[in-house]
Amino acid sequence: MSATTEQNRIPLLDVLRGFALLGILLVNIIGFGMPSSAYLNPIMGIGSALDGIVWAAVDVLLMAN
Repeated sequence: MSATTEQNRIPLLDVLRGFALLGILLVNIIGFGMPSSAYLNPIMGIGSALDGIVWAAVDVLLMAN
């Protein structure tokens, strides 16, 4: 197997991979900055109103499957 050359790359695939990695980071960032119980109980690690808004947005938009 050889490396993919620049001419054979599909730019749309690179963009989709970037969004997928960003989504994974956004979902897991709660675990990086808060106790592990914050996944289910956000009050454990929320310090401000903005923290609560971000937690709710991530929970509704990214984790609600």
